[in-house]
Amino acid sequence: MPTPRGGGAPIAIGLVLAAVVVGSTAMIAFSAVVAVFAAIGFADDLASLPAGPRLAMQAAVSLVAGWVLGRLTGMPPVVALSAAILLTVWLVGYVNVFNFMDGVNGISAAHALLGGAAYACLGLLRADSFLLTGGVAVAAGALAFLPWNAVRARVFLGDAGSYTLGAALGLLAAGAVLGGIPLEAAFGPLALYLADHGRGRCAAGCWPASG
Repeated sequence: MPTPRGGGAPIAIGLVLAAVVVGSTAMIAFSAVVAVFAAIGFADDLASLPAGPRLAMQAAVSLVAGWVLGRLTGMPPVVALSAAILLTVWLVGYVNVFNFMDGVNGISAAHALLGGAAYACLGLLRADSFLLTGGVAVAAGALAFLPWNAVRARVFLGDAGSYTLGAALGLLAAGAVLGGIPLEAAFGPLALYLADHGRGRCAAGCWPASG
């Protein structure tokens, strides 16, 4: 039966509302970047945008976000630019990994639920309010969506959802690294998709895919 996609858009709305409730600068910046990624994905769900423009828009928002973050944290311009480039490579890469892997009912929502919960726990252990609130918001959004997509899907995340959750988890991982959390712990919650993507890419012979 025809199944609507774009069901991940409410998750992006929920993350924006969570940022407004929390009111911290970090959460508002986090939700702004996620919202732009969600808008790109939603536009692709509606009009099937070519891969080139999608990639360019993803890179642009990531670069601007990285530059602003670097300057707000007091980095010198050269260091801020380097950090922005690194964030762009990481965020665009992981968003497309997430989109590539989103193909089985419930898998991405379950992955985001566990990932968000893991970052929330790291935030609790390290007294990091960004990881705690961001992780809880991502986990809550994924949990709310999961019953609609698991087993027999009544709605799909679409690119709006996969871009939203990919960007949110990617930003949480970057925040964990900036917060001094060891790399294995910062990227551990994302290891499943990172590892399985490599295997899937070799099998499919293409990257990125449009989910």
